[in-house]
Amino acid sequence: MMKNLIYLTNAFSLGMLSGKCTLEVEELPTDRAVEELKEKGFISFISHQSTAQVLSELLGREVPFNRANLKLKTGDELIVFQLLKRLKEGQVFSRKELEEILQEDYFTFFKVKVF
Repeated sequence: MMKNLIYLTNAFSLGMLSGKCTLEVEELPTDRAVEELKEKGFISFISHQSTAQVLSELLGREVPFNRANLKLKTGDELIVFQLLKRLKEGQVFSRKELEEILQEDYFTFFKVKVF
């Protein structure tokens, strides 16, 4: 039986949905998010190179940079890496800034299921 892959993203938008659906969203502790990503595997839709590098270190495996558009369908799951710091207009955090955010524990993960 094939395992369902999880999408790993650094953003979630209603524009990712296609058609009518229901969402289930739950916040995940970091250790649980890391465990799920390692167990199930994932397809990266991390849209900034610096974020991909920092997540690679956090997860202990390569997280590819990928700016492709993601369209979700019923049955899909994603884990969203969410910074708890608002960016300034047009700002992209550097790797150093992201490492500081991780050290300060100023981030969380959310699991989104599409039904």
